[in-house]
Amino acid sequence: MCGLDHYQSYFFMSKISTFLCFVYLITFFQCQQKNQLAQNETALINELAAAEEINVAQQITSGPNKYLDIPEESRSDPGSSPIVLDIISARSDVRDKKLTDLFSKIRYIPIRFNESLDTFLLKHFRFDFLITPNSIIATNEAFGITHFDTNGHFVKQIAKNKYHYTAYPEGNTLMVSPEDRNEFIGSKQSVHALEDHIYYEFHNAPAQVGKMMEYNVSPTALSATTLQPLENSQYIPIGLELFDMDIEEKKGKLQRLAIKDRIPINRENWISRYGVLGSSETGSFIFSTDINGDTLTKFTDNDPVRHFSGSLYRSIDSQGTQYYYNGQQHIRQAHNDTIYIITGSNKLSPKYVLDFGEKGIRSTMEGIDPKMSLADKFIPTQIVESAKYLFMIYTQNNANPNNAKKGTVFYNACIFDKAKDELYHLYIDKPPFVPIGRSWPQNPSGFLENNYDNGPDFWPEKVAHDGMPFMSLKISEIPQNQNLWKGHEAMNDNINKMKKTDYLLMIAQ
Repeated sequence: MCGLDHYQSYFFMSKISTFLCFVYLITFFQCQQKNQLAQNETALINELAAAEEINVAQQITSGPNKYLDIPEESRSDPGSSPIVLDIISARSDVRDKKLTDLFSKIRYIPIRFNESLDTFLLKHFRFDFLITPNSIIATNEAFGITHFDTNGHFVKQIAKNKYHYTAYPEGNTLMVSPEDRNEFIGSKQSVHALEDHIYYEFHNAPAQVGKMMEYNVSPTALSATTLQPLENSQYIPIGLELFDMDIEEKKGKLQRLAIKDRIPINRENWISRYGVLGSSETGSFIFSTDINGDTLTKFTDNDPVRHFSGSLYRSIDSQGTQYYYNGQQHIRQAHNDTIYIITGSNKLSPKYVLDFGEKGIRSTMEGIDPKMSLADKFIPTQIVESAKYLFMIYTQNNANPNNAKKGTVFYNACIFDKAKDELYHLYIDKPPFVPIGRSWPQNPSGFLENNYDNGPDFWPEKVAHDGMPFMSLKISEIPQNQNLWKGHEAMNDNINKMKKTDYLLMIAQ
């Protein structure tokens, strides 16, 4: 789930074949340019920190396990009891919350990318971010994986991707053909972090080679690798090879979403999850393996796709929920109501139950079959757990262009206060935001008003290693509002020094 829908940039991928390829131009900066860039970044960091200190000083004055039957040998402690979130009842409790009501401060970190990156792609793709104890990791399938320190300074390119596409600037679109995909080299799938250890899949499509890589960004490990080049220009993965990956794509109608994602429980134990249309073949929705690939436990899928004969299907909630928090992996099966903690290679412990009552989707078949109406159903689209809160966005009806045009899709945002055991909404039944020139609906704006420094409004997309929620803003996404950072003009000056394709991280503490 990963992402803040309101700030995401959407683009369309066409299946039209093309033989045009784009080759990245690699430009190495001269030492003088690198030094100047570092000086500019340091000055920006210091200015942002000073503005933050001023700001802070001013501010001081229906039941669980509905569909999933876990095998007896894989059950968790029967004494564990999940927290049931009664979404329907909480819809009557709508509160006007601002940023100061939930957090004590906001920290800003500027992220500036190497100027050798393709500016056309930068406009169309967004980076995802991970914050570990000693690093900030930016990931994107077109560009690869970039390592920054905790102040946003560039460190190195961990994986540099060889991405082929055809650009049509006049239509502001990208075309990626099957031939293009067959030439891909670089990092694929999700990037995971356990403390300062980064895990990513490296695929070489022409050679049909795939590997799970581990890269350690802790200060001790980095001090031993200072002789490695800052630029990874040969499309060679950096780090330690853990095990081989099968990159052969599945074929056949009911295998189109049978994509396996390898997720670390710890360095020695891993889980893999199937896409919705692959689960009926395996009989399990996830299974655990050791580092050698030997299967340890399979968790039965009791809500598989059965006898689906349609040629079209919906992909809503197709991956469910997966996130890492407080040293543990969390997972929710697609179209399921329960978030589980993976406590070991053979343990699933129910943690939260999303009780939508009769408004919930009752089965995977109901979710994927376009003949089944979802007009009256609630569908979770984003779940973020932080140290103090659980944030959730859900829609009524399928959020697609047709429903948005007809005015039959609505957004809802709720927060669970873990300490107070309170669940309430920020808003209900809000029409979607549809950007100019785009057709796909997005989360409406105006979540938590930033009344600290009049900066951009805040809604978390992920959490840092310490449980603090954060969001990322591309500079071009920051509203051009004369009242933005009013009284903190230094912030506006700093932002104006950054490229439109650079980023600003906002961490709520």
